[in-house]
Amino acid sequence: PGPLFCVLGTAEVVGAVFDSPVIDNDGLLETHGYFGDSYLVENPGWLAGGSVSWARELLGFDDDAALDRAAAEVPPGSDGLLFLPALTGAMAPRWNAGARGCFYGLTPAHGRGHLARAVLEGCALAMRDVQERMQEIGRPADSIIALGGGAASKVWLQIRADVGGLEVHGSELTDSCALGAAMLAAAAAQGRPVLELAAEIEHTRQSFEPRPELRATYDVAHRSYRQLFDRLEPLFDG
Repeated sequence: PGPLFCVLGTAEVVGAVFDSPVIDNDGLLETHGYFGDSYLVENPGWLAGGSVSWARELLGFDDDAALDRAAAEVPPGSDGLLFLPALTGAMAPRWNAGARGCFYGLTPAHGRGHLARAVLEGCALAMRDVQERMQEIGRPADSIIALGGGAASKVWLQIRADVGGLEVHGSELTDSCALGAAMLAAAAAQGRPVLELAAEIEHTRQSFEPRPELRATYDVAHRSYRQLFDRLEPLFDG
């Protein structure tokens, strides 16, 4: 077991570091060479932060904080409303370039807070697809490390802890890609191992524990989300 990383940028990349390469016959994961004899096994990502930005503008929220506040007022599970995070194609539960996003389960009782929360939950449900695939191939996660601009959202990180059933660690260093590029440049300039430089970076972490009482709620939501994708896939392929 080890941590699962989740980079919450415009797209969401979910993966982990392995000691050996992985050939995923289901095609959900891909393997890249990493430092030394380690490998980066990941799903290269779906539109996550981009989906939140789209929802924020569509629903008329002034900023991400306003969207978060509205989402936090809605019960976990969004009162049965589901969102497929496939606005530009699906990368989970299966890769499908023809897939498109959708809301399912709308009723007159749903407001814009429900739609906002459903978007946050839908991206987390896709993360769980990757998390479960990692477990199936023998690399279960024991925690989740959240990076990127989306990691600034405490609401989103708590949702991910509840959906994944694991503790989520977030950092205030949200510009992780830019920071990584700067560390690579510094390592080259100083002739030092980049992992040594990374270990010297000081940052504050915030942690979010999964709430056991919500496990059943999100088990049902994930099962329904998968069924929705399965039923719509013939339309995507058509």
